[in-house]
Amino acid sequence: MTAFIQATFNGLLQGIVYAAIGAGLSLTLGVLGIINVAHSALALVAAYLGWTGINQLGLDPVSAFIIIGALFFFVGVLIERGLLKRLYSEDAWASLLVLFGLMIALETIANLVWTTTERAIRLPFSAAVEIAGYRLSSSRLLGGLIMLVAIIAVHAFLTYGRLGRGIRAMAANRDAAEILGINTERLSMILFGLGTALAAGGGIALGMIYPLTPQLHTQWLVLAILIVVIGGLGGLPQTMLAALAVALIETWTGLYISFRYVDVVLYLILIVLLWIRREGLAGVRERTL
Repeated sequence: MTAFIQATFNGLLQGIVYAAIGAGLSLTLGVLGIINVAHSALALVAAYLGWTGINQLGLDPVSAFIIIGALFFFVGVLIERGLLKRLYSEDAWASLLVLFGLMIALETIANLVWTTTERAIRLPFSAAVEIAGYRLSSSRLLGGLIMLVAIIAVHAFLTYGRLGRGIRAMAANRDAAEILGINTERLSMILFGLGTALAAGGGIALGMIYPLTPQLHTQWLVLAILIVVIGGLGGLPQTMLAALAVALIETWTGLYISFRYVDVVLYLILIVLLWIRREGLAGVRERTL
């Protein structure tokens, strides 16, 4: 029972990190209609920058999250303005191909700068903490708590902020939002920046859990797509629920069966879920935020 509870705690913390990766992809897909295949590559570069800042330059982990997250918000803005702005009226394949090219470029940069040697973000304090008699991974705890705050902040912004309400209107009907005088170009820029910042934070947090290699981002992309498919396009709470479910299934399968069968169990559950409920947990085909 102790092992189950400890594994569950670690799974919940890891699920929050997964939610950050999934939420960024869900926002851009649900509102902008863009399948951002470069999402995980951006997360990977952010993770490598986190490794450089924390392990090479001695930067405080919390400061690294804030600085790199803010930096990648502006990176996302530049990508949206420079590469995607003119493609909204084009076929979806146009933006997909552009972002695929960006993904390859980012992976190549990671190969050249950080090489193929495994890198792991090591925290400058104990690897585990004891809470109520249970030992929890410090990396999962720190990454999970920081990303929980970030997700709650983004959700509050989208739900209660003036710009967030504009994004919700744009998600419902972009053309109608433009008729009402909402600056959809500006909101698209902000939204893509937020999605990229979430990816960056999630990348750093995952880099504290798993060793980094330049090809690792493809696994993260599959994970993010899985979470979006399971959660549907209903909003961040559904994305969070899906991510927690994925992480707990991973943890419990590894505990009671074997980590070799994690992917098999996950995709079997995905098949059953989509057979029963094609729109995912949200039960909607379009994002409502």
